[in-house]
Amino acid sequence: MAAGGLADQLTEHLGGLTVPYLFVGAGLSIRYTGAESWPALLRLFAEPLSKPYEYYASTADGDLPRLATLLANDFHEMWWSDPRYEESRAANAELIVARDSALKVEISAHLAKAVDRLPTEGELAKEIELLKAAVIDGIITTNFDPVLEHVRPDLHPYVGQDELLFSDPQGIGEIYKIHGSFEQPNSLVLTAEDYARFDERNPYLAAKLLTIFVEHPVIFLGYSLTDRNVQRVLVDIARCLTDDRIQDLRDRLLFVEWKPGATPAMASTVISAEGFAIPVQSIVVPDFREVFTALGTVKRRIPARLLRHLRKEIYELVKTSEPTARAYVEELEPSADPSSVEVYAGIGAIAKLTTSYVGLNRADLLDDVLDDRGYDPSRVVLEALPNPRLGSKTTMLPVYKYLRGADLLHADGRVADEAQLPPRVVDRVEARETLLKGLGSYRQRAERNLKGVASFAALVEACSADDVLYYLPFLDEDVIELDGLRNFLVANRESFDTDRQPVSSQWAKAVCLYDWLRYGRGL
Repeated sequence: MAAGGLADQLTEHLGGLTVPYLFVGAGLSIRYTGAESWPALLRLFAEPLSKPYEYYASTADGDLPRLATLLANDFHEMWWSDPRYEESRAANAELIVARDSALKVEISAHLAKAVDRLPTEGELAKEIELLKAAVIDGIITTNFDPVLEHVRPDLHPYVGQDELLFSDPQGIGEIYKIHGSFEQPNSLVLTAEDYARFDERNPYLAAKLLTIFVEHPVIFLGYSLTDRNVQRVLVDIARCLTDDRIQDLRDRLLFVEWKPGATPAMASTVISAEGFAIPVQSIVVPDFREVFTALGTVKRRIPARLLRHLRKEIYELVKTSEPTARAYVEELEPSADPSSVEVYAGIGAIAKLTTSYVGLNRADLLDDVLDDRGYDPSRVVLEALPNPRLGSKTTMLPVYKYLRGADLLHADGRVADEAQLPPRVVDRVEARETLLKGLGSYRQRAERNLKGVASFAALVEACSADDVLYYLPFLDEDVIELDGLRNFLVANRESFDTDRQPVSSQWAKAVCLYDWLRYGRGL
């Protein structure tokens, strides 16, 4: 196929469909970071043990989840006494809740470094830039590492079945890490017992995935057609559909297989799994360049991040019947004809619709501290900050920009007259030192990593973005360059300003620290 041929063919194929999802496996991380395959990862963590990897593989009859169970049991015993893991024991002892936890903690620490190995130049770096520009509604992945969140910070991650079950995913602009994530070691689906629990709780996940598979084309990357995770998902989907409906998936399931040196090609084929014949489009490529190029041509009027936010606000409005600061509904007469009702959706247009400050939420105030939305400081102090919906005094909220702007702070940062302030605002001022303290569990790690770090710029240079947030409260306030801190917070807002706990709380804490340093501390 001539250069550009596959990209054109795939663009035409996707042109008649809705915005696609990606279903991403280990092959993507292997290609871009040199990550280990699952067997190679387990072999790596068998090395410190007295028994060779081959012992575990043969005892488990080659079954990888069973192999992981056997390995985890022996790793548990070794981890608690081996001097090599002394620092890890001090930092992570509270995470050891089962015999497989130690192995999961160390695997997670190993995978956390994956983004450091992403290429910054060359053909692979160009592919990653194309992936960043791909127009997709979301990603489903069985990968544990942070590569996808790093490459696509515009997508909101959900970890494991629990977060999908007890959160309100909108189906747009999201990453579903269905087998867990490195930042929550005990969420990893790794051992035979993990897979058994996963299967027991699978009906909700299967229903969620069925909705995606029916409504979107799904492009599989980094898997083989025989991958057990893929086969398991496809069988769950097929069981819910009639033979006729299964045939409707033909144009919606696209398997991209990376074969170095292969001629790009796209053809119809069938995957056989547990008695089901599932029609798919098979795409063979020597690299992912043409696939990502085609995804970059998909048309959408509103970016996924904004569309997800709008959908979430409308969902909350329907669920609670109470408008928030970002979604408003004018009350209608019960007898109103629905067909005659005008609907207005505004992105970033609330100022044109309302002048109320009571409905401002925490995200509004955090964004205003960084970007200055022009709020009246006095009204924020008197109307927004006292609102109980913003939480208790232990909720991270910026206050000093508004107190300074309302002329309610002395030059040295003390409150001018507490009697003028609502009690909730006074409580937030009094709680500042406690709220801005660093997490105790990170103290030793921070002290170790901050040795020789003499500025905020040096901290950013030396650490990952997540670690910057955790170590920042332990940095001397006098060496924090305010413009550098603001630029960091703005540049990383898309990946931090989410419900991704606990890092989103650390981002909010960092904004509140910036608020204190910029507006509160003695001028």
